Amino acid sequence: MFRPFVGEVVEGVVSEVLSWGLQVEVGPVRVAIFSVAMPHHVYDAARNLWRFEEDEYSDQETTIVRLRVINMREDENGLYVMGSLDGDALGRVR
Repeated sequence: MFRPFVGEVVEGVVSEVLSWGLQVEVGPVRVAIFSVAMPHHVYDAARNLWRFEEDEYSDQETTIVRLRVINMREDENGLYVMGSLDGDALGRVR
């Protein structure tokens, strides 16, 4: 099974846009990206999307992002992964 490691840079598809951040599918793993890990991004509640300059992050189309894994834990319910868009070359790919 695919298992990312902390510090790894991966690409995934935005599966859900929420007021607190994004949910991104990286293969079989779901990654939560909280707003604090997305500096300079602004949530547009009227359109339910996140924006950074000209980039928009939506779950209504295929939005691919590059993120860094910043935390991970596993328990009997599964694997929990947190990511960040803060850094060079991270963010929307297409």
